[in-house]
Amino acid sequence: MDDIQFRSAAHEVIDYILQYQRTVRDRPVLPSVEPGYLRRLVPSEAPPTPDRWTDVLADMERVIQPGMTHWHSPHFHAFCPLANSPPALLAEMLAHGLSCVGLSWEAAPACLELEVVVLDWLVRLLGLPEHFLSQSGAGGGVITGSATEGVLLTITAARERALKDLRRDQPDLDEATARGRLVSFTSAQANPAILKAAASAAVRMRVLPTDDGCRLRGDTLQTAVEEELAAGNVPIYVLATLGTTGTCAFDPLDELGAVCRQHELWLHVDAAYAGAAFVCPEFRHLLNGVEEVTSFSFNAHKWMLVNFECAALWVRDSGTFTAAHKIDAPILHTAETTLPNFRNWSLALGRRFRALKLWFVLRLYGVSGLQEYIRGHVQLARQFEELVRRDDRFEVVAPASMGVVCFRVRRGGDSATEELLRRVNDAKKVFIVKTTLANGALAARFVVVSRVTTAEDVVTSWEEIRRHVQPNQEESEAAMEGEETVAQEESIVTKEETSAQEHSRVTGKVETHPDVAEDCQSQGVPACATTRTARMNLTRTKSGRWTEEILAQRDFEAEM
Repeated sequence: MDDIQFRSAAHEVIDYILQYQRTVRDRPVLPSVEPGYLRRLVPSEAPPTPDRWTDVLADMERVIQPGMTHWHSPHFHAFCPLANSPPALLAEMLAHGLSCVGLSWEAAPACLELEVVVLDWLVRLLGLPEHFLSQSGAGGGVITGSATEGVLLTITAARERALKDLRRDQPDLDEATARGRLVSFTSAQANPAILKAAASAAVRMRVLPTDDGCRLRGDTLQTAVEEELAAGNVPIYVLATLGTTGTCAFDPLDELGAVCRQHELWLHVDAAYAGAAFVCPEFRHLLNGVEEVTSFSFNAHKWMLVNFECAALWVRDSGTFTAAHKIDAPILHTAETTLPNFRNWSLALGRRFRALKLWFVLRLYGVSGLQEYIRGHVQLARQFEELVRRDDRFEVVAPASMGVVCFRVRRGGDSATEELLRRVNDAKKVFIVKTTLANGALAARFVVVSRVTTAEDVVTSWEEIRRHVQPNQEESEAAMEGEETVAQEESIVTKEETSAQEHSRVTGKVETHPDVAEDCQSQGVPACATTRTARMNLTRTKSGRWTEEILAQRDFEAEM
């Protein structure tokens, strides 16, 4: 492929991406293929001579698209957001076009220096402590592939720090015994990949129960630490989660930090999904106690419009951290600089130019654009929660937290919710998954995922979910019919009445967290963070219509 052919093909690829993103809403979210489908569509061996570009591009639809789960569909509500944006896509093209390997400053000066700069930008943008800044002289940050990688890197550093102390204090202790005494802690609501990272580091991780709100509390941790000490073991590491995978709960850092300070434990924060929300001042009260944290990570590729993969990791003491990962060889010797040598900050020597897409997104969206995006998803989740509460056949078991809502079928136990999930996902128009609550109960988990999701999309997804519920009793069906009648009657209101209702709900007195109010006031933004969430029955959509109006119209059309 020469330059002219490349330019022509590149135009076609851009057009293909644009067309895909414009029409992804119309595609079934889940594919209708069976495992092994693709092998039947391609030759058993690589082509002996070059294929034509037109044939290769055509095979995107013939071979690839039939097996795609469409993560960027506005009706994909499973797992977590997977960020995607035009600025990030452009940066990816440039990064791959430049194609450097950032293993040292000399190998790629711009790659290394931009990473240092944008990570310092993020520290200030998220309201994190200044000891995470590279300019602090002790701390700093690095871009990794995922938050799980950050767990592996930090628990390994904590392990090596603890072993060094044990060798100093008990020189006769053999290595195997010393390693066997090490123990770390996390909650039952933490991401399961964390256990994999701990196993890779050969450190036992003790999983602790949470409170009814799915949070790991300080007294629970204190008890566990004391039990391990009494057994002759050595606690070394605690992983707190800000935005748990199941319900998006937030562990109280102030409580956990006090225990870690008392026992000199490494406190790591996994904020893989929810960390991006701290660009909004109204959510920073959830960071209370972060000054006690040893390391902090979040995935910019989840909720910050940066394409996969791009995770930020900061450490308080870069010396201790890099000592555990230092690697050297004559071929790697480079000139000494005051800048970090990132080959000693990560698992791999070779490193992509991932900072470029983060830089593009931060510049082309700006702080205000990122805040608007996060707040939009939060509002859509609250809208979905309100829709669930209107239907007596369902119950909200974990209220909207960021973009996550957990609900279940009210009657029939776990089996009824399992059946609902099966029916919804088999229809392939909406994709949702299940989670387990602190009490062991099963719940359906709805997440606002796609960048293009609108209020209309949320209503459409909810109507599809409702369609698949199985009423357990005749009175349930009668109640549903009565509810639909009431919904239609309530929808027949004038625009002036609707606006008055909305204004009353929005301007009603809401208790605001005092720290948030002061922070917001100092930055000139509304103090919209609350300790008690203001939930609105009516939500204006991007088209200017009201959610209630959309529901009423759909009920009317269904009767025709």
